[in-house]
Amino acid sequence: MATMSKNSRFKGVLFDLDGTLLDTISDITYALNSGLQVAQVEPITPAEGKGFVGRGLKNALKGALESRGKIVTPERLDELVGEVMRAYSLHPYRDSAPYGGIEELLNDLTKRGIVLGVLSNKADSLVQPIIKGVLGHHPFEFIRGAKEGWASKPDPEGIYAFSQQLRCDPSQLLLVGDSEVDYYTAEAAQIDVAIVTWGFRSRKSLEEAGCTNLYDTVDELRKEVFPWL
Repeated sequence: MATMSKNSRFKGVLFDLDGTLLDTISDITYALNSGLQVAQVEPITPAEGKGFVGRGLKNALKGALESRGKIVTPERLDELVGEVMRAYSLHPYRDSAPYGGIEELLNDLTKRGIVLGVLSNKADSLVQPIIKGVLGHHPFEFIRGAKEGWASKPDPEGIYAFSQQLRCDPSQLLLVGDSEVDYYTAEAAQIDVAIVTWGFRSRKSLEEAGCTNLYDTVDELRKEVFPWL
């Protein structure tokens, strides 16, 4: 079980992107609906979209299709993912914005010498411009999305890559995310984890998935996890 050392001074903090740093659900839903439209399937709402994200756009689209009773071949799914990526790449952060208090937290962590990183299951070709476009004024030293040849969360490979870049033991890192995928990733790497409930999963669903170390607000996260800020 991943645990939280509340008095720790971490060397690095690795953040999930969607639902943790940024509210991106409108842009994600727009992109997914572009694929659903090509498949002649009824669009989903942002509220529905929250339930499909966390394991990459391909799995999100597959879940959205299945929710409408549409089963497609792997080849057709790849074609539809291509449409989703095309639509998303045109407007990667049109309606996306940081959650309240996130930028202040990032600023304060930076002032204390904590290295910032991003680890997402969204395609790296989207993660890079989104971070640059919305949070580019913050000094993220590690930004990693999904890419061929890289294992995605809950595989801990991304955490190990971050620790290697920092030349520190993984135990000196903290993962902050909003889903059970993030929690399982931290468990796999045996590092501290903080799971927030303001993102794309409800507290109830997180608890049912076995997640602990839950935080409802940025202020609560600051006080409980970073009392030395």
